[in-house]
Amino acid sequence: MYRKISGDTNFPYLCTRVKVKSLKLYSQQEIQRMIDMDVREILRFLHEGVYREEVEEGSIKYRFSTSDVIEYALNRNLGRAYTEIYRYASGGAKARMEIFLENLDIWNLKTFLRGIHSQTPKDEVLMHILSGGKYPEAFWEKAMSTDDPEQYFEKTEFGKVMKEYLAEKNLARVEDRIERDYYVRLVNYVKLHQDTRADTVFLEFVRKEIDIRNLGTAMKIMFYRQGTEDVCIASEEIFIPGGWSINHQKFRELCESKDNDEFLSQAAGLWFGNEITEIIRECGHCSGQIKRLEHYLARIAKNFAVIYPISILPVISYLLRKKIEVEQIRIIARGKAHGLPRSEITGMLGW
Repeated sequence: MYRKISGDTNFPYLCTRVKVKSLKLYSQQEIQRMIDMDVREILRFLHEGVYREEVEEGSIKYRFSTSDVIEYALNRNLGRAYTEIYRYASGGAKARMEIFLENLDIWNLKTFLRGIHSQTPKDEVLMHILSGGKYPEAFWEKAMSTDDPEQYFEKTEFGKVMKEYLAEKNLARVEDRIERDYYVRLVNYVKLHQDTRADTVFLEFVRKEIDIRNLGTAMKIMFYRQGTEDVCIASEEIFIPGGWSINHQKFRELCESKDNDEFLSQAAGLWFGNEITEIIRECGHCSGQIKRLEHYLARIAKNFAVIYPISILPVISYLLRKKIEVEQIRIIARGKAHGLPRSEITGMLGW
């Protein structure tokens, strides 16, 4: 799927452009200010910054819904951030970028599947499609209009997944497989391309990211299902292999935890033990705990980027922080649109 890493890299130029873009990310104080704004004020705030172009586009398409304009602007801006950085890259840098950019295709595939599963209107689904992946927006727009999704996706790498979904209509299982297969491909590819010390650290980051994904899944299972027997069986299907320290046995033990204390006991001694203790003790909202894990992963990437400033790591660090920015604004805007109290919104954000 991915091309061989070869040719001269342009990491000095690429990382300089990324550093400039990083300076345009909203500070935590600016994000927190949005909590005290209404939806229209949030839209105006975005229009005054780097989201101006997308807000103006969305205002034409969704002129009667402020929330839809914000949603459109966030998704389009995030997709363009990926696209612009990929355009800056060349040679080995571009090849390494392709590994990470498949995230966008995975996002779009899940969005498409959720759309047809819930029979969501085409325009609403397309609002959530991100540009910048291997498959352009036109591909997904045409997919939403096809009468035979299995045939449409047959010659793509998603053909097997689409066939499975249409046969079973089990969306959760298919999404778990998509996520797992992606990380298996990612780890195997990065293992094969260890040309520099930074590549070795990139592999460490990917494996720790897998741990974070498995940890988040286990936390949700423990929180919502209290480790029933069904969860133990399902853990074989939702576990992502290749992590830094969580193997399948440890994942199962985490899933079977009856409460926070048992969960923390199972996590004790692992590389993230102290951090997860702080997250669970300070944040009682499961959604907020997952968001705190995302912040933790971004801090890991940022620390690696400081050590290797001319490599793929600063790019990964920026994209993670950009994604977090978009998700935080999305949660605040949706919360405000639905009239949620401040405490509920901050809980979902993990503050």
